[in-house]
Amino acid sequence: MAGGPGLSERVQSLDIVRGVAVLGILLLNIVSFGMPEAAYFNPRAYGGAQGADLAAYLINFVLFDGKMRGLFSFLFGASMLLVIERAQANGRNPAAVHFARMGWLLVFGLAHLWLVWRGDILAHYALVGMIAFALRGLRPAQMLPLAVMLVLANTLIFAGMPMSVLDLQQPAANAAEAAENARQLHDFVGGFGVPAPADIAYELALYRGGYVGIVRERFARGTRNRLSGVKSPVVLTLAKILPREKLLQADDVRARSGSLADPPHRLLHVRSLGFDAAHLHQSGEETVCRR
Repeated sequence: MAGGPGLSERVQSLDIVRGVAVLGILLLNIVSFGMPEAAYFNPRAYGGAQGADLAAYLINFVLFDGKMRGLFSFLFGASMLLVIERAQANGRNPAAVHFARMGWLLVFGLAHLWLVWRGDILAHYALVGMIAFALRGLRPAQMLPLAVMLVLANTLIFAGMPMSVLDLQQPAANAAEAAENARQLHDFVGGFGVPAPADIAYELALYRGGYVGIVRERFARGTRNRLSGVKSPVVLTLAKILPREKLLQADDVRARSGSLADPPHRLLHVRSLGFDAAHLHQSGEETVCRR
């Protein structure tokens, strides 16, 4: 397709790969749709540690866990750059277009988080997009090391998690501190281990009850937990978005010079580089956001 897509035309290669990523994400999220939250991280939490259930969990963990969200993050970075370029080509203010887009994405994400599903990630992408805009002018030689540093920072954040648990298990200075430590340990076990039967029963009763009760509970507890834990996935998603922007820019320069003459094939070439980079970090970031 000589000359590439028009300013208002969608890039089919991006849409196709985005669809694959969304379907792969569904394989992970469907566990949280139908089971208590802890089952998303631990197959022992809700009867999924034997036979075919365990096999399905391991297949998802090895082949899809983290990979699909990583791929989606790459696509988000490429799409962000295309929107900015098209705004510039149309004589519009790229910052105004971009931040309006991210603002609406944040609105829909928060509405989804509070009113539909506790595992929303749209608000998370909106925040990351607002940060990434400021970095779009960096050269590839600056961008790729920054992405590696962000992945390492994310890894260090989660490497400190066992130390935090050990610290919570130390003798407390007073009764109030002991109670707070016990609460945090209870939350940790509920999210990553095997929750107490009473906790499982409470969650099942909540989601089998009325919608108003679910929303009330989400505002009372879920909002604080989700937004306070956003720092680590923001770090990692930003690390995944940045290389996509620079690789797309590098290929764009070559396309204009004639070495990659067909922009749709250029985009497919960029997409093919995404799967290996997604393996830099696999599953730690799932602690606070869904795929």
